[in-house]
Amino acid sequence: MKFVVFKGTAGFGDRLQCLLEVIAYSKATGRFLVVDWRDSEWADDPRDSFDAFFDLVGLKHFGLDSFLSLFRLVGGEWSVHPRVWREHMEEPEFRSWCYKELFTGKDHGTLFKSIADFETPDFDEDVVVYVGTGFRGFRYSDFGHIRANRWLSGFIQDFGRKRGLVRGHYDLLHLRAGSKKWAGGDVALKSLAEKIDAKFPDLDSYLDALWDKYCSQGVDGVSHRPLFIISDSAWLAERWIERFTCGTYLSHSMDTSLSGSGIHQTSTRDLNARGVSRFTVNAECLRDFAVMLNATRVIHDEVSLFSKMAAACASSVHESWLMTE
Repeated sequence: MKFVVFKGTAGFGDRLQCLLEVIAYSKATGRFLVVDWRDSEWADDPRDSFDAFFDLVGLKHFGLDSFLSLFRLVGGEWSVHPRVWREHMEEPEFRSWCYKELFTGKDHGTLFKSIADFETPDFDEDVVVYVGTGFRGFRYSDFGHIRANRWLSGFIQDFGRKRGLVRGHYDLLHLRAGSKKWAGGDVALKSLAEKIDAKFPDLDSYLDALWDKYCSQGVDGVSHRPLFIISDSAWLAERWIERFTCGTYLSHSMDTSLSGSGIHQTSTRDLNARGVSRFTVNAECLRDFAVMLNATRVIHDEVSLFSKMAAACASSVHESWLMTE
């Protein structure tokens, strides 16, 4: 048995891109895929990692808890790449140091893609660790291997029924404050921050650009389908509705709180002050992702990976994500 362990970080859009790459790698090599999302941006409780929300089909998959138990039992006999992970495999909080080349290896992302494309031989080690950082090369069609597990699928379908969301019968607008300086957001990469500032220097330019995009494919300038709105900041949705008098905002538990580049960076202290668990935040995040997957059109700013990935993956969606009557 050989394994690839995916150590995930950042927001769901970033995690999903990396997951699609490592799925392709797992299929090409026959390795069992283990997904470790115990980092503090995703889980306050290590039990709320990837396996608490998803099932994987069509490839070899090993649950995280089972893998860690096996690693404790016989891991001393296994070779590991990068080798440093042998001593750190079980640590749940790896976000602060996993980006270093010591933990990723050289040419990290490009090498995994090259192996997945059968251009480079696979690693010899029994366990290979893939860190969610750097270059990602992936196929959107591999989203078909990712299923919402039973409880999450039920949560998504129940939300859709209560709000009249039926696949292919509505448009979806995604407004993101997290990457806009004027909205209280933050982008760590300076070059990307400058690009976003140039494209959307203020609130008016941002709303105007998305309004033009919304109208460009509508009937008589406006779509005949109902418009729903999701956002990481309720006030941003309110500004849209006040200005254009259209759209229904789908609220979430952290409407009034934005930290850094997105809600996923909200501290545990702030979550506790609101009486909201990180598990709930993640469930609502995945619910919103499903709302986008089921929309006829997703209007977004071409910046947020969250909405870009949903729009691109919609054609490969499994029925566990669907909202039906």
